[in-house]
Amino acid sequence: MFNIPKEDKFDVIDLDPYGSMVPFLHATLKSLKHNGLLCVTCTDTRVLCGSDTHKCYYLYGSVRGGNDMMVETGLRIALHTLSNVAGQLSKSIKVLM
Repeated sequence: MFNIPKEDKFDVIDLDPYGSMVPFLHATLKSLKHNGLLCVTCTDTRVLCGSDTHKCYYLYGSVRGGNDMMVETGLRIALHTLSNVAGQLSKSIKVLM
């Protein structure tokens, strides 16, 4: 995906890895067209919402606080990471749910 010419970039990409999305974000966002649609699924809820705080910090650069809103916090961490990687590529995100 890193070597795709500009005219062959994708309109829609469905990113559905087994586990974290982080290793694939840079290449995926780089191969997406302007105003393209990126559909993301995260299956690492133990890292984002659970007790594995060290791995959450390693992958996402964030640690969830000790609150009762674990799922919302995990979603916010994932969106923040996606926004940061997009910002490194001079892109932005618009969340659609």
